[in-house]
This record gives sequence, structure tokens and C-alpha cells, in this order.
Amino acid sequence: AAEAHDCMIAMGGPVIDGEGFFDAVMLALPDGQMVVHRSTHPSNDRAWASPADQDPPMIRTPFGLMALLTGDELLLPEPARGLSVRGAELVITVAAIDTPVPIGLPATHVPLATGLLEKDPLHWCLPRVRAAENNTWLAFANNGRLPSGIFGPSFYRSPRREETAF
Repeated sequence: AAEAHDCMIAMGGPVIDGEGFFDAVMLALPDGQMVVHRSTHPSNDRAWASPADQDPPMIRTPFGLMALLTGDELLLPEPARGLSVRGAELVITVAAIDTPVPIGLPATHVPLATGLLEKDPLHWCLPRVRAAENNTWLAFANNGRLPSGIFGPSFYRSPRREETAF
């Protein structure tokens, strides 16, 4: 499908490699290649998954250097930071996570001309925070309670340059 439509398609799920089961993110590329990243830090609710021993792959594309992470890896700050240090501009994360629950920010009473003035129920939302702390874009596809979306590297810029989906 990625070849036929000249696009990239990200998906996640279990993979079998040798005798091990892994939680993984796969990226189908327009040239027919399939890039697979096996999670290095599967959570306790994925007890069936073995931790992988390879760094997440970096994929050079016409629009920047991309990398892959699982949702469990996004829960920890180090995997995303490692990708940022390696030069990732866009991190693609396929997840099935419900926590941490976003923490909202109330509207300000300070008479500001611009900025974050209105109530923001998703202010401290994990994918938004990871994108900002690592100065990367983060495409987050989640089959859980956290909103999916594309989150930008500027946490306090207003208006935000991101899209969310529930």
C-alpha cells in the first residue's frame, strides 16, 4: 500500500524474531522497504515481549531524519533524548497507552496581549512534553486514552503548531 500511494505507513504490534516475541513499530516506505524497531523497554503489561538489544533505527527521508519508538519507550525520557542527540527531526511513535493522564492549565488572569491565555486541558500531555524537551516533532498514533496527534518542538509558543485527534 505504501508503494501504491507513494507514502509511509506506520503500524505497531507484536513480531516474532527467532525464538523471541517483541513489541514493535514498523514503517512501510514508498520504495517497498519495511523498517522494524523492536521495543527496548516493554512495560510490565507486555510481559510476553522481550526487550530488544538494538538502538531505534534512523530513516533519512526527503523531509528530514526520522526515528521510531514504541509507546512504552516514550514513557521514559532517555529513548527520545537519544534519538534527538542522534539528529532525529521527527519521531514516529505507535502506542497503546493510557497514562500518564494529561494535566490541564487554567486560563491566565494576567493581562497578557499574546501567549497561552485560554484554558488548556492537555497542557502537560506526554507526547507534547517529549517533543518539546527534545526539540523534535513527534507523530503519536495511540490506541489508548492519550490523544493521538502531531506535536511540535515549541511547548510555550502560541498558537501551538500541532494537531490532535481523539
